[in-house]
Amino acid sequence: MSTVYLDTHAAVFLYAGLEEKLPVGILDFINSHETLISPMVELEIQYLFEVGRLKEKSAEIITGLVNLFDIHISQITCAQVIRQALDETWTRDVFDRMIVAEARLNKCPLLSKDRLITKHYDKTIWDL
Repeated sequence: MSTVYLDTHAAVFLYAGLEEKLPVGILDFINSHETLISPMVELEIQYLFEVGRLKEKSAEIITGLVNLFDIHISQITCAQVIRQALDETWTRDVFDRMIVAEARLNKCPLLSKDRLITKHYDKTIWDL
């Protein structure tokens, strides 16, 4: 089974049951792949909670994703991701930089609707 990573908005949409914001067929795609989240997604979700853009803490959302969809946090070391992120000079957004670096390091697709990510990471998937 191959692996796919979720970007922050994809993880939040999935958790919130906002299927209309996800590409058609994405649930089948996720169910047919090992699906991971970078620890940076977990941190970004917490940041979004702290600034009032999300109503639930990161721990609640991540627990829900694990329980509902068998999605897990990647266990790759931060040092490895940072070394890869040093080459991701196309953005100043540290969350995007680290999330893409981790997917690239593992040569895995990243489910993201972000156009800047799509432009700079050729394994980005949104429309199936």
